Amino acid sequence: MKAQFDYKPMLIANTIWMMLSHLLSRGTIVLCGVLVAKFFNPESFTSYSFFILTITTIAIYSAMGLGVTVTKFYAQLDIKKNTPIISLWLLNLVLAFFGSLVFFIFFAYIVPVELNINKFLMVLIIFFTSMDIYNLNALIGLEKYKSLAKIAISSSVTNLLFLFLAIYENNIIFFMYGLLIATFLQFFFGLFTLLKYLDNNNLYNKIKIQILDFNIIVKSMGPLIFVSIISASGTWVIGRLILSDSNENFAKFSIGMQWYSLALFIPTMVSRVLLPFLIKNKNDHTKLIFNNCYLVVFFCLFFSLMSYIMYPFINSFYGDQYGLHPFLIPSYLLAAAIGASSNILGNFIISKNKEIQWLYLVCITFLTILISCFLFKDYGEWVGSISLGIGSLVLVFCSTLLIKNVEKA
Repeated sequence: MKAQFDYKPMLIANTIWMMLSHLLSRGTIVLCGVLVAKFFNPESFTSYSFFILTITTIAIYSAMGLGVTVTKFYAQLDIKKNTPIISLWLLNLVLAFFGSLVFFIFFAYIVPVELNINKFLMVLIIFFTSMDIYNLNALIGLEKYKSLAKIAISSSVTNLLFLFLAIYENNIIFFMYGLLIATFLQFFFGLFTLLKYLDNNNLYNKIKIQILDFNIIVKSMGPLIFVSIISASGTWVIGRLILSDSNENFAKFSIGMQWYSLALFIPTMVSRVLLPFLIKNKNDHTKLIFNNCYLVVFFCLFFSLMSYIMYPFINSFYGDQYGLHPFLIPSYLLAAAIGASSNILGNFIISKNKEIQWLYLVCITFLTILISCFLFKDYGEWVGSISLGIGSLVLVFCSTLLIKNVEKA
């Protein structure tokens, strides 16, 4: 009976370290976005928001589902004799270069000219962000969450320093260059930490170096390629639709997405910590999964209520130039509450080697988001919360049905 409860303290500790890591890296980006909205005009905030949204989307496109695949293989490194992690790294390099090149070529079709965004700067950040996806997920697979937190310090400090410089100089470009330096530092320290770990634990002999043989990789990664691309497209499509209609509405949408990201902070960390645990521990953990889902949904709902209560302070902080509706941020947080458990359920499905089924569910969700965008296109900044909320509701419902069927089988 003892073994049944041993995993709980470990999961709690790992989640705390992962939360700290994400708070220092992605959390800092959200904080910087809030400060950009506060200290710069709406035009600069719009450019910055689209800058971040596009970089994140293209980087995920470039990775093409590599992240979860890397986590799975590194989680199995102590179990399997040969693991093709060198081939995965080379594939990551090729995909990062190709994604950056495609973005460079089609830059004029992706980024509106009126935003005045530096093309070369975006290409470099996309490349290093894509490359860092490998390091991040490899360390997650190895459950080296303390190392991730230490690495995140460099990027968070760099971002904050350059943001303060940008505010002092009243020029957002300083912060954008700071993002490049921070991204490079995170990539460099991540790769150094990973190589050091492999060397200290004598794991190089378990690395399969068959550069031309990608069968094992494609078998695991194949469906996740499309999952990654489709998942990353939803938010970008919504944002681009709103931006084509109104810069003002896009700025409000971006503020809503800041709070949406904050609400999903803990659920994202829980799902990432659970994935390597579920891969290594094949026992039935369905009850654990759903308990975690209930907790993160409750957290998001509570966050939504608090944002409504604190509306006067929030509106005062952002400024009257945005004219935020009292229910705008709570609506995005409500959408987050609906989708808070989707990543947890998705990783559980992936751990059961049901990647194809997960791909089907993600496709259905993406189609739901597109239809919702079309139906509610005249609702301005509200399109985001409505579309994401409906899409998340469909995904959670279908995922729950699939897991119940897996349980019966």
